[in-house]
Amino acid sequence: MRDNRARMTAAEYQAYLAKRKPRTNKYGAKRATSDMFPELAGMTFPSKLERDRAQELVILQRAGQIAALQFHPYVLLVNSTIGYHPDSVYLEKGEEIYEEVKGIEGKRWKLIKQLWAKHGPGPLRVVKRGAGGRLCVVEEIRP
Repeated sequence: MRDNRARMTAAEYQAYLAKRKPRTNKYGAKRATSDMFPELAGMTFPSKLERDRAQELVILQRAGQIAALQFHPYVLLVNSTIGYHPDSVYLEKGEEIYEEVKGIEGKRWKLIKQLWAKHGPGPLRVVKRGAGGRLCVVEEIRP
């Protein structure tokens, strides 16, 4: 049976997209980029908080305190059935450390924490903005 609803042309659809409000984060976070370090050139971060932590990690890597820094690796939890992207992973004193930068903890995050504690591949550090705007590790979840 033929659909009788009106359809947009490609030009009409492009005009619609141009007028539409840009998508926003449900918690009000604004996307951020970093031009400060060549290692982060071209990367867009979901929030300024996450960008700030990425810049700190690049400094720590340059100083030799961490190595093999990667952003948004894919990790499988629960017998390879549930996937998760922590914000970063790096080597610190030979141990693989995962990090998650959090402004607001939602329902899904609480579930991920429980799953990580049982099935995570290594320690997961939770980083938040503390007093004076400094970033600090507030929790470490070890499987």
